[in-house]
Amino acid sequence: MKQFFYLMFISLSFSSCVKEETEFFSPSEDFVNSNLKLSVIDTISFKMSTIKLDSIITDGNGKILVGRYTDPDFGIIVASGFVDYAPDEYDIDDEAVFDSVVLNLPYSKYFYNDTLQQKTIKIEELAKTIRFKSGQYNFYNTTNIQTTNLIGQRSFYPRVNLKDSIKTTLNYNFGLNLFNKIRDGDISNLEDLKLIFKGIKISASDAENASIIGFNAVNSYIRFYYSIPDEPGEAKYFDFGYNDYGGINKYFTQIYSDRTNTVFPDFINNETEFFPTNATPFAYVHSGVGIFTKFSFPYFQESIANLNQAGLIYKANLKIPLKSTSYSRNLYTPDSVQVFVVDQNNDILRTLDDGYSQAVGYVKQDEPGINEKYLEVPISSFLKTALNAPLYKNYGLIIVPFDYNTSTTRMILNSNTNSDEKTKLILTYLNYEN
Repeated sequence: MKQFFYLMFISLSFSSCVKEETEFFSPSEDFVNSNLKLSVIDTISFKMSTIKLDSIITDGNGKILVGRYTDPDFGIIVASGFVDYAPDEYDIDDEAVFDSVVLNLPYSKYFYNDTLQQKTIKIEELAKTIRFKSGQYNFYNTTNIQTTNLIGQRSFYPRVNLKDSIKTTLNYNFGLNLFNKIRDGDISNLEDLKLIFKGIKISASDAENASIIGFNAVNSYIRFYYSIPDEPGEAKYFDFGYNDYGGINKYFTQIYSDRTNTVFPDFINNETEFFPTNATPFAYVHSGVGIFTKFSFPYFQESIANLNQAGLIYKANLKIPLKSTSYSRNLYTPDSVQVFVVDQNNDILRTLDDGYSQAVGYVKQDEPGINEKYLEVPISSFLKTALNAPLYKNYGLIIVPFDYNTSTTRMILNSNTNSDEKTKLILTYLNYEN
């Protein structure tokens, strides 16, 4: 009767647990005939470090990032967008007279850092066409294309929460040249166009310290205004829309940071790991640039063996306090993160899941109104596998915001060596003894 009571207690106590934390199993005869006990353990050792991925795909979600600001911990953050444009057809009235040309950039509603500061964007022509290199299928945060001429510039205060756009008047001669060549038949197809016009780069002023703003690249366009002498008073226009010819992405964001005079080392490659020290007992996450926190568990099998208890992992969460002075209204934290499994070279293998859905970590607060946040990340499926897979001793987990390739969101995490609020692995262990 005692065994039945324990089983009912466990079932009722944990029926409200989220799906990723529940393991269904068929109990053995030894299990049913045993005394069951739950143990909560927070002393199992693990390693935390900071790594930087070599490159991140940034030609996704239809948007580009543009801006520049100085982060007190991560250095100078710079984002520039590259976009290709072309018309749907190459037909302008023979009598048309060019008037002006503008670039229209709709907001994507993404922003990071201080949007109350004035921004200045520069528009430059590209020296080469946006195209993949041999064997390449995406553009990355490290991709760059040289430019030729500055063809536009505008200073403004962002209005990112509105269904609005920024219109920048472009150089008259730039517009006149393209317009007349299309009207006169010198440009009659995409191949002709790309001999003269390769696309544009949109970047921030070199002295800017303001914000990163997202723009909707696929809905942006270059508009040529013109008139016809026999039709006075009637404004006409001709558009270059985003060039999606062939279904291949023709936009991307270059994102980099100047980390001079910061705590960060020179990340040589994926395998470089920056470990917490007494002076800097933290780990770091920075979307866009590709800096992420890694967890590894090289002694986990031995730790479980040292318990000297037959049982199984019921639940395992990382509770990771955020450095309380590292976030603000401008430098805000993400609401949630995803977890990737990485190999011994820190190459991503897959997302972490529990067999049902992706494991997701959430940023939480114990008490409303108190500026103390922590990240709670479920990792039971990884640790369960690690018990029976020797290779996992060399594998790890990295914490990555969901929009890591289209944002510059960042976090500073208290490490497991922090003397104040340290990161802990909280393991709920279900053990059974005859």
